[in-house]
Amino acid sequence: MRTSVKIVAVGLLAGAAYLGFWPGDGPQDSASQAVPGEASGTPGASAGAADPPASARASTIIAGLGVVEPTGGTIELASELPGVITVLHVAEGDRVKSGDIVAELGNGELRAKVAQAQAQLAIRRADLLRIENGSRLQEVAQGESRVAELRAGLELAEADLQRATQLQKNGTVSRRALQAAANVRTVALKQLDTAEEGLSLLKEGSRAEETLAARAEVDLAQEQLAEAEAYVAKSVIRASRDGTVLRLLREAGEAVSTQPATAIAEIGDTSRLVVRAQIDEADIADLVVGQSAEIAAPALGGRRLTGRIERISPRIGTKIVNADTADEKRDARVLDVIVALEPGTDLPVNLRVDVFIDTSDRVASLDNDAPPSATPDWVIRR
Repeated sequence: MRTSVKIVAVGLLAGAAYLGFWPGDGPQDSASQAVPGEASGTPGASAGAADPPASARASTIIAGLGVVEPTGGTIELASELPGVITVLHVAEGDRVKSGDIVAELGNGELRAKVAQAQAQLAIRRADLLRIENGSRLQEVAQGESRVAELRAGLELAEADLQRATQLQKNGTVSRRALQAAANVRTVALKQLDTAEEGLSLLKEGSRAEETLAARAEVDLAQEQLAEAEAYVAKSVIRASRDGTVLRLLREAGEAVSTQPATAIAEIGDTSRLVVRAQIDEADIADLVVGQSAEIAAPALGGRRLTGRIERISPRIGTKIVNADTADEKRDARVLDVIVALEPGTDLPVNLRVDVFIDTSDRVASLDNDAPPSATPDWVIRR
């Protein structure tokens, strides 16, 4: 009987040891155990201080979906005129500088209008030059000769009229013949008056208002030429900034319009890339410009890129980048955060990535009197 009691006692003690109990000790607290794989202390920490649990450190990392963009975003080049694309001067992936020709529209009719405007300007300039220089000596001489000729004709007409008057009194000439002689004399007198006025104008030169009118005609012709040339210039689509041709949206031979505007090409500066990360509004309290971030994506093959928050949007909006998963909240409200990647990073534009932002340095950023631009007004200071 005593042997049986001993065997039972030994069995109870072994069971208690297996379950973690011992006389005088309570149950072990699993939360107080060291995290596997973690050191028992941190550099510079006081002796005996334990590392925070992994779950506590993980709470300083916030994640969101993002998309790769060129710095400054992308722009779509469009024509200011309707027409048909005749030439494309670039291909996708080409580097362009501001002012480089990207495409041309058919502009034969516009160039013809330029030629017409140039000819009209030449005519107006010649008229102005003639008016400013005044009459030539030869023209004055011709005017004087014309006056002398008409004066002689008038004297002859007056002599014929006098003779006809005498003959009519004698009954030799009819009254109708007398009237005809009087009409000839009247016409000769008017022609002489006109010629003398013309000669006077030749000698006096142009009046001031004539010169002003001629100059105004020249100015108008110049404006018409500038307008025609401007239309020709609009038929040539040029790059508005330095960058890379990301996509050609039209091909040669296709028509473009202005209502609505038809985009021809998309360009962006890929020399420096950023990631537009979308952070759920529930996680934005600890965001500060300058915080570090890691970028991951299947396209990176397990490699992670680093970057820092460069800009934080001042408004919350709806998601534009989706993970395309069944359990995704597509109606979530998010804040756009721009993460600058390291210079020289080469990634495809519009690549979807996962962004992990480390908010553990938030307190240090705020304690070091960060500039106001680095700390949005809505940041919650704890």
